[in-house]
Amino acid sequence: MQPANLLPQIRSIVEIAAYIAALLFFVYKVYSGYLVSDLSIQISCERQRKPGNDGRDYLGITVKAKKGAQGAIELNDAQVRARSGSIAKFE
Repeated sequence: MQPANLLPQIRSIVEIAAYIAALLFFVYKVYSGYLVSDLSIQISCERQRKPGNDGRDYLGITVKAKKGAQGAIELNDAQVRARSGSIAKFE
C-alpha cells in the first residue's frame, strides 16, 4: 500500500473511534445521572394587611431553590404573577 492510499483509511478509523468514544461518554453521563437536574424548589407566601385598611394587602412570596451535587443550573429569569379576585375576599 502506498502512503497516499493509507491516509484516508487511517482518518476513517480515527473518526469511528472518536464517535464511539463520544457515545460512551454520553452513555456514562446518562447512567451516572449527570444530565438529570438535581433541584428542589420550595415556595411559600405570606399575606399581611396594609396599614390604612384601604382593601389592599401586602403579599410576600419566597422561592427557595436547593441544588444537589449533580451538574449545574443557571437561573436566567424568574417571574411571579399574583391576581386579585381569583380567591374569596377576606374581611
